[in-house]
Amino acid sequence: MKTASTRFFNITELLIEVASFLDRRGICRLLQTCHQAHIVLAPILFQTLDFLPTTPSYSSSRRLLTTATQLNALKRNIHHATKNLDPKDQPSKRIFFSTIPSVKDSRARLQQLCWIITQCPLLSSLELTLELRTKDDLQCFVGALAGIGVLQTLRLVIMDDATTWPTLFSTVVLHCPPTIEELCVLFEKPTTTTGATVAPLTISGIIPRATPQSLTRGQDPPPLLIRLRRIILHSAGHITLTEASNVFSRCLGLVELNLFDTPGQPGDATSIATILSKRCPNFRRLRSLRISYDEDQQLALAIMDNSAPQTFEAIELSNLDASSTKSLQTFIRRHSMTLREIRIQDCRIPDSATIQCILCNCAQLEVLCLVSRDTFQIEVILADAVAYKWASRKMKRLELSVAFNDLAETTIVDTYDNISYSSYNDDAIAPFYQKQGPVILTDAERALFKMLEQFYQRLGELTELEYLDLRAVPSASTHASFRKNQQAFPGMLFLGNGSLGRPGYLRLLEGWKKLKYLKGSVQIFTSETMVTVGQAEFAWMVDHWPSLRQAAFLPPSSGYWNRGKERSPEIRWLRAWKPTLILQ
Repeated sequence: MKTASTRFFNITELLIEVASFLDRRGICRLLQTCHQAHIVLAPILFQTLDFLPTTPSYSSSRRLLTTATQLNALKRNIHHATKNLDPKDQPSKRIFFSTIPSVKDSRARLQQLCWIITQCPLLSSLELTLELRTKDDLQCFVGALAGIGVLQTLRLVIMDDATTWPTLFSTVVLHCPPTIEELCVLFEKPTTTTGATVAPLTISGIIPRATPQSLTRGQDPPPLLIRLRRIILHSAGHITLTEASNVFSRCLGLVELNLFDTPGQPGDATSIATILSKRCPNFRRLRSLRISYDEDQQLALAIMDNSAPQTFEAIELSNLDASSTKSLQTFIRRHSMTLREIRIQDCRIPDSATIQCILCNCAQLEVLCLVSRDTFQIEVILADAVAYKWASRKMKRLELSVAFNDLAETTIVDTYDNISYSSYNDDAIAPFYQKQGPVILTDAERALFKMLEQFYQRLGELTELEYLDLRAVPSASTHASFRKNQQAFPGMLFLGNGSLGRPGYLRLLEGWKKLKYLKGSVQIFTSETMVTVGQAEFAWMVDHWPSLRQAAFLPPSSGYWNRGKERSPEIRWLRAWKPTLILQ
């Protein structure tokens, strides 16, 4: 006859109920009383799962789970894993497998990962690196994927040539659960397997496999992915018309599409764009980035040309050539009332007229980032920037390069001995702001300062501005050694001195109450600012820019000259009054 304690411990529900009233130490003592208590209560103590190699030294040739006993133990306990006790950490159901050193045999590793996925039906986020070699591998993976009923985020790195299976991307998308919200797929070339291989595990009976009919999208149509709002597709070869139709017809809630080095077929780009605009009514954001000019951007341009008017909210482009200027200008005008973000980098376009079109037409614009590199300069001519009123005063982030003619006396300047050398002769001349006053402006200087004043007025009206990266583009006559760091916007950071005839427009910028970051051509030791920016200007900035966290007043590099500048009275005063301000 069984004792009373044995009968007590055989009641699993009673043991679990008792454990709910105990702390961790009490549970540990209780599970030591008998083998049955240990089996029932040990999984309650599990909080996270750490998969480590079976040897002290890291060896990718070792299996993750080496015996059937280990597999059964994991299967029995893995569903007890709960969120970590530390509230700062993510719940353990966000399990990432990209670094598991399972086995060199890709088939065995894939089966192990898929088996683990089937044991975790409550996963909300999944990140995997897969090597798919055959259709059986694909069946194994999508079968396991379909069993995760609450998956929201899926990030895949597929080690396969995307051109081998033209429908691989659409197959993965259409086997995602209806709860998916974000999908990222990156294709990489598979690595060559070296060393001894091992026989794959025989666990295929545990893993649900997708049927061949479902892989070919036969009788039963896949579910609609209403919640899928963001797709990121990287290095996926050319998107075909059939694949685009299969995917976009199911992603009715798609909002954002990111294409990285993923062009469309030349003959299908327009048709794909039409399908996207008709079947994805919520599509609002497009990112099309590429590393070089070798691949075309026909798909991105076709999407821009075929989009419904006044629907797009954000666009990010890179490496566009000059032939895309017309399409970009037309797109901006068609979406001028809805565009909130425009980011363009490493392009031969936009030209000054296109930037003028952006500034003067996009009334809801909040982010404008025109990032220039050494090869291609994205710039707006000062005259174009002030020709019309800027449409948006809601801008929070602005990255802009402005080109204007240098003042005649500040073409080439040695800022340390204040001697300038003309580009036409070797006669020493005095910089403009170091002339003895009163200074009488020439007609050309008067016209330049008038445009600069209008430009600063436009900037001062941006009362929501938080991030400003404003760069002065050197003219053709500027010496190469001063093109990068010795440029400044005349009078921008100067309060002005009427008695000496030196214009200053700092007061026009008093609306920057929310400005946090000031970067670009704002160094205070250029030929101009070293004689115009002083303690009075810094005191004004402290009073009128209360949110300022970082201002690039000092060069980023360290050295003898920088140490001398940091010890200047103005900088020491600024550090004393605003010690948290970063000056580089």
